[in-house]
Amino acid sequence: MVGTVEWLKVAPSSRSSCEHSFVTAQPSPRIRFRRAIDAGSVRLAELTAREMHHLTLEEALELVILYAADGDPKFERVACRWLGRLMLERERLTLSQAQLAAVALRALEDAPATAAATLRAVAHSATASPPSPRKR
Repeated sequence: MVGTVEWLKVAPSSRSSCEHSFVTAQPSPRIRFRRAIDAGSVRLAELTAREMHHLTLEEALELVILYAADGDPKFERVACRWLGRLMLERERLTLSQAQLAAVALRALEDAPATAAATLRAVAHSATASPPSPRKR
């Protein structure tokens, strides 16, 4: 082979049985964020959240829950910010639900599983369609 560059040659013994090489795609930032949350990694979740540029209210809640579980000093600030965002974004949120969310945020440090479930339920119920009026 005249003119071939040596480093381009592939030795017959180094070829695999598969003719094509496959390259796996990197998971999306949202998938990496979910994995970081599931793994309990505050640092990875923060880095991925920055890469995403925008978190849904539900994703932001998961990060708040992670800060509480980790005892992160940012918890108080992000919890207040999340509560404000909940009240702004959820038009059907009642005053009782807002109060329940505030109490549940405070309880994340003492009863994390119950508080997290309550917060998820409040965030979800505020998005549900209102019940249709009853006919008389």
